[in-house]
Amino acid sequence: MMMVYALRWTEFLRPSDASISYDDIPWIPVLAETRLGMDDGVEKFDILGISDHATHEEKKQAVRAASLRWHPDKFTQAFGRRLLEKDRGRVMESVKLMSQRINQLKDRLRAR
Repeated sequence: MMMVYALRWTEFLRPSDASISYDDIPWIPVLAETRLGMDDGVEKFDILGISDHATHEEKKQAVRAASLRWHPDKFTQAFGRRLLEKDRGRVMESVKLMSQRINQLKDRLRAR
């Protein structure tokens, strides 16, 4: 599943002027597909494409990369002008949710 996620991001990041709909965005599996409670499943680093058994440094790098990718301001800066207006609110709500979940991972990583 994570391989598909990585491939979808590679494709998504290719330069384009095409409009972006909600369904075009390669959301993080599990976080995007469910409305988990804020503590459900957020400690699993495999959602970022990294094993729960990875080193602390590997987890830290994966969380940092995801944090930069899903930060609402950075996401808007990179893709905002291309978002379909009809999907803009839903996209930004989901981007904020992704960012919150990643921040939870970051906090749990710091606490270890």
